[in-house]
Amino acid sequence: MKKLIIGFAVVMLMLAAATSSWAQTAPTPMQSSSALEASHTFSGNTLASITVTWHSGSAAARWLMIFDSLTVPANGTVAPVYCVALCNSATNTDGTQGIMFTSAPIFVRTGVTAVVSTNTSGCASLTADGSDDYFSAQVR
Repeated sequence: MKKLIIGFAVVMLMLAAATSSWAQTAPTPMQSSSALEASHTFSGNTLASITVTWHSGSAAARWLMIFDSLTVPANGTVAPVYCVALCNSATNTDGTQGIMFTSAPIFVRTGVTAVVSTNTSGCASLTADGSDDYFSAQVR
């Protein structure tokens, strides 16, 4: 009986230690644009979520491109690490889209740069949007 009580106490201490260390994990802070812009470079190399809001007088289809870079690539043919349509309609001038990568974050080596493109070729080619976009993301 004494061995059972000692074994139970050891298991409870191990569970308490595992739970308390997990509970102390700090959340990933948000990083955001300070003004409307066509792109934003975030500090860190693990993208957990991103939200893009666009406001423009000109309607255009828009794509969010994520690059493993600290700078925005030149307009033209590009190879983003991630690309998704934000707005497929050429009639939509305003909108917001949020994307969560909680279960499968995007890992990069150099840095996380997000760009909104209005190129009609979609993810194959970049035409940086004007200063019409607001970015916020969780990057660590």
